[in-house]
Amino acid sequence: MSPRSRFRLTVTALAASSALALTGCTTAVAPTTPPSSDPASAGSGLTEMEPITLIYATALPETNIAGAAERDFMDYVEAATDGKVTFERYFAGSLVTSAEGLDAVQSGLADIAYGIPTIIADEIPMNAWSLGLGGLSGDDSSSFGQIQKTLAYHQFLAEHPEFDAEYADIGVKPLTPFTQDNAGAACTDPVTTPEQSIGKSVSATPTWTPEIAEVGFTTTYLPLAEVYEGLQRGVIQCYFAPLGGIFSIKLYEVAPYFSAVGSTTALSLSRPYMNLEKWESLPIEVQEIFDEASLVGVRSFLTGDLAANAEIAAASEADDGSGFSILSAPEVAAVIDDVQERAVAALPGSAPDGIDDPEALIARYKELLEEWGTTLDALGATVVSDDEFLEGLLAGPDQPVAAAIDRLAGNIGLSIG
Repeated sequence: MSPRSRFRLTVTALAASSALALTGCTTAVAPTTPPSSDPASAGSGLTEMEPITLIYATALPETNIAGAAERDFMDYVEAATDGKVTFERYFAGSLVTSAEGLDAVQSGLADIAYGIPTIIADEIPMNAWSLGLGGLSGDDSSSFGQIQKTLAYHQFLAEHPEFDAEYADIGVKPLTPFTQDNAGAACTDPVTTPEQSIGKSVSATPTWTPEIAEVGFTTTYLPLAEVYEGLQRGVIQCYFAPLGGIFSIKLYEVAPYFSAVGSTTALSLSRPYMNLEKWESLPIEVQEIFDEASLVGVRSFLTGDLAANAEIAAASEADDGSGFSILSAPEVAAVIDDVQERAVAALPGSAPDGIDDPEALIARYKELLEEWGTTLDALGATVVSDDEFLEGLLAGPDQPVAAAIDRLAGNIGLSIG
């Protein structure tokens, strides 16, 4: 049985016995931003604040969907603080690569930098463990499921400040968690069976290494800026990532075959980090603006990603054999389902120090998935079955992203201006 099927059975039982009434409206919680430890900033507000400029470095180009969401994050902060906070912006790895984000922020090279949690898993074992919750899929594997999982995970983190506290132990404040879905292999040749993956080198972050290695690929890692040329020159034959991310950097030009395999283990594939001392020097009022900006980033990312996925799906449907194709790969998906199922089963026993009751955390995340599924349905979202993957992608631009983000903001005690 796939993790998706197992999830739906488990949640049904959980909902029947839960002490919480799952009505589609989640319980409001207080904002998770702790009071600043800096007495000066704690006692002052935006009006008294001296203007500052923060260095923001991302490995992503501004044309990338997540890169554009980081831009929108910065734009919101600058506008909401009336220019008291501005950013010196470095895109496309011009200052920091995708693997250097944490070091850059810890050393002061950048105040905020793009990061990939799975790359620094040893530094943040609790957060790395929480990413395994991604194996518990939502109600479908396309646009509805992506929104559902994004909302559930963001609220999960807001309700459990111990995960941010772990980042604080290494000197950083985590910002927007960009939750991605619909991952698969974009390849130079079709890969629809495990046999076709043998001998093919695929670049991927550690997020999906266990899955794709078991399929039969040879795994490696190239910095994002080198992936296009690596595919073009034959250094790698595939790139494993979410569909929208593949589209946003135009990999379809050199790797036109995407294997739809239902890979859903990524919860927070990328997450910017801020230097903790800089964070704590901000007035609490400004910290709340940053938290609001994180929701703006999530909204921007989801809107852009779902639109890109729909564009790809439409192109694939109309394909005459010369363009980007979304291929069904049920044999590969079966291998990945098995890996996910084993990973989900191992979650309670693999919890690191600091997580005293993993079963309760897993149960709460399942509850949030169920609650957000109900809420999205009430907001008019479209859900499809797993065998209607393309139809689900095509529905993405019509999904109620803005209304859902507004609901999330209210649930965690924020209001987007």
